[in-house]
Amino acid sequence: MRRLIPVFIFFIIAFIILAPIIPNFGDHLIYPAHSEFSDLTITHWPAFAYARDEIVTTGQVPMWRTSILSGTPFAADPLAGLFYPPHWLALILPLPITFNLLMLLHLALAAASMYAMMRRWNVSRVGSIVSAIAYAAAPKIIAHMGVGHVTLVEAWAWLPLVIAGLNSPSPDDIRNRLQDAQRPIIRGGGWGVGSGLALAMCLLADARIAIYAVMLAVTYLVVQQARRDRSTWLKISMRVVIIIVVAASVSAVSWLPALTLAGGTARASITPEEAGTQSLDPGYFLGIVIADRSGAAERTTYFGIVILMLALVGVKLFYRRTPRRVWWLLGIVIVGAIIALGLNTPLYRILFALPGSTLLRVPARAWFAVTFAIAALAGMGTQGLLEWSGQANPRSIFVAITVACAAMVFGVIGALGSGQISFVVIALLSPIACLLLILRLKHKLSPDRFAILIVALIAIDLISIDWALYRSIPIDQAFADGREAAEWIASQSESARVYSPSYSIPQQVAQEYHLQLADGIDPLQLARYVAFMQKATGVGDWKYSVTLPAFPNIKSDEDIRLALANMIPSVELLGLLNVKYIVSAFPIEHLDLIERARFGSTFIYENVRVMPRAFVLGQIDTVPDAEAAARWLDNNEVTAAVVVEGLPRSIDLKIQPHTAQIVSAQPDRIEVQASGPGLLVLSEIVAPDWIATIDDQPAEIFPADLALRGIVLPWGDHKIVLSYQPKRVYAGVLISALSLLACAVAIGVGKFRHG
Repeated sequence: MRRLIPVFIFFIIAFIILAPIIPNFGDHLIYPAHSEFSDLTITHWPAFAYARDEIVTTGQVPMWRTSILSGTPFAADPLAGLFYPPHWLALILPLPITFNLLMLLHLALAAASMYAMMRRWNVSRVGSIVSAIAYAAAPKIIAHMGVGHVTLVEAWAWLPLVIAGLNSPSPDDIRNRLQDAQRPIIRGGGWGVGSGLALAMCLLADARIAIYAVMLAVTYLVVQQARRDRSTWLKISMRVVIIIVVAASVSAVSWLPALTLAGGTARASITPEEAGTQSLDPGYFLGIVIADRSGAAERTTYFGIVILMLALVGVKLFYRRTPRRVWWLLGIVIVGAIIALGLNTPLYRILFALPGSTLLRVPARAWFAVTFAIAALAGMGTQGLLEWSGQANPRSIFVAITVACAAMVFGVIGALGSGQISFVVIALLSPIACLLLILRLKHKLSPDRFAILIVALIAIDLISIDWALYRSIPIDQAFADGREAAEWIASQSESARVYSPSYSIPQQVAQEYHLQLADGIDPLQLARYVAFMQKATGVGDWKYSVTLPAFPNIKSDEDIRLALANMIPSVELLGLLNVKYIVSAFPIEHLDLIERARFGSTFIYENVRVMPRAFVLGQIDTVPDAEAAARWLDNNEVTAAVVVEGLPRSIDLKIQPHTAQIVSAQPDRIEVQASGPGLLVLSEIVAPDWIATIDDQPAEIFPADLALRGIVLPWGDHKIVLSYQPKRVYAGVLISALSLLACAVAIGVGKFRHG
C-alpha cells in the first residue's frame, strides 16, 4: 500500500494543474490564455477526427489524408501521431474527453517518470517528489500545453525514463547510501529494455523532444563512463546498444516511412534562418525570476522562484557528493540556454550542419532540457537540506538574508511600477523561501516540517503561474469561427475543394463538415505542392511556413485575417485543384469570381474557372524538371494544355479536352473511367507510393502541372485505378509489432529469472 502513495501523488499533481478544466472535463478544451487559435484544434483535433471517421467508415486506417493541402501523406507523417498508442483513445472516447484525458495522464506520467529517475539516482522520496512537481508543473510545459502542443507534452513525459535506464550507481552513490540503511541503493540494472521502450514512446509521440532525449542520454553516458574500469564501460555500452535497438525497432513505424518523404518536403530545404524562428531573445532570461504570464510558450523561461533556489542549493550541497552528475546537469543548463538563443549565437548554425538538425527548428524549445536539469537539481537540493546535520555557515546565512531583502525590494518596486502579479510573487515567496532555508540550516525547523512547508510553497508558486498560462473554453466556442460558411458550402450538392486566403474556415470546422481544403496548417508539406501554391495563391515565394499559404510579417492572430488582402489568387491554378469556393475575410475583385454568400465579414466566392477532379487533355508539353514546369505554368493556358515531366517528347493529339468520371474515391484508392487517347489529369497531389493501373495493367504516374498526377491513356475506354501503398509504413508496422513482442518476451523472461 505504501508503494501506491507516490502514484496517488502523481495524479494529485496532474489534477491540481488541470483544476480549471476538471469541472467541465467532457465539453471544454484547454486553450491559450490570450489567443483565439490553438494547435489542439487547428492541428491535432482534425487529424484525430479524420483518422477516426475513416476507420469507422471504411474499417481501415487511412494512409493518405484528403482533408487538407489537397491531399497529403498521413501515416508517413511522423508528426501525425497516428501510431502513438495513447492516441487510440480517440476511437472509443469523445474527442474532448480524449484530449483532456491525454493531458491528465501525461502530466501524471511526467511526475512519475521524474520520480523514478531521481530514485534511480538514490535521491530520497521527498526530494524525488519535489523534482516530480517541478517537472510536471513546469511553466514551460504548461505553456506549451496551453497553446495546444499536445505531442510535445506527451513526449516530455517520457524523457526522464530514458535517462533512468542509463543509470549505474557511482562509487559516491554507494558510499553515501551505505551510510543510511533506511534508503537502500537503487540500482539501474535491467533497465535497458524499459529505457528503450521509453525512448520509443518519446519518438512515437514527438521526434523533436526525442532528439533532446538522445542528446541528454549520450552526454550522460559519457559522464558515467569517465574513469570507469573496462568491465563497467562494457556493461554501460551494452545497455546503450539495447536501448538504441529497442527504441529504433519499436518506433520504426514512425521514422521508417518518413524516409520516403525526406527529400520531397518543404522542410528538407529549410535554412538555418528559417529553422531559427523564435530564437530566445536574451532579454527573456529575466523571465527566470519574473514569470511571463502571457502564455507565450516559446519565450517562457520561468522554473519557479522556489525551485530555482532549491536548484542552487543542490549545486552547493551535491557538487562534492556526486560531482559528475552535478556538472552534467549544469552543462545541460549552460548548453541548453545557448541553443535556446538560436540565431543570437553562432552555435546554432554549427548545430544545423548535423544530421537531423531540421528537427531542432524553434531553438527556444531547448529550454525543455534546461527545465529538466533545474527540476533534478531542485530535488537534490531538497534532499541535501533534509539531511543537513552540519553547522550553518555564516556566509550562507548572509547570502540568504541578502537575497530575501533584495527580492522583497525588487518585487515591491516592480509591483508598484507595473502592477504585475509576478513581482508580488517575488516579493512574498522569495523571503519566505529564504527564511525556511535559514531555519533549516540552523536546525530550527525539523526535516518533516521543512518538507511540508517547502512543498506547499512550491505548489503556491507554480500553480499561481500555471493556471494563468491556459484557459478552459466550451467546444461550441472553439468551433464557432467559420461555422456558417462551412455549413453553407457543405449544403451544396457538388463536392469540390475550398480555399481561404484568410483562414476563414479553420481546419477543425472543415473536418466537422467534411470539407476538403486546398490550404492547411501542417509542419510537413510536399515541396511540389508548396511551389504550386506559391503561384496559385498570388503570395509568391515564401520561407518555410507551417501554414499554407504563408502569412508574412504577422504580429497577432487578427493579422492573419487581412495579411493577404492585397494578394490576388490565380483562379486558373486554383481551378486545377478543383477549388470551386474561395472563402475570404475581405472582398476579392476578379472577373472569374462570383460572390455567392456573405456571413458578416466573410465572403464566399464561386470560381467559374474550376476544373473537374479528373479530365483528359490532348496537348501535352514535356519539360525536364520541376523548375521548368513551374516556369511553364506562368506562360500557358492550363485548361487547354498540360505540362508533364518525364515524357520523351511533347505531344499534340488534336482532341478536345473532356472530363473523366470518378467511379469511387477513398483516401487510399481512386477508380476512374476515362477515354483515350490523351493524358488523364487528376487534381490529386503527386507523391511517392501512389501506383496506377489501366485495365489492371501497371501504368506510370507522371508529375503533371508541377503538382498533380498524370497518366497517359491509349485509345479506347479504360478503367484506371490509383492506390496508395506506402510499403515502408507496412514494413514499419511489422517491425514495430515484432519488436514489441520481443520486448514483452525479454521482460517476461527477466521477471521469471529474478522471480
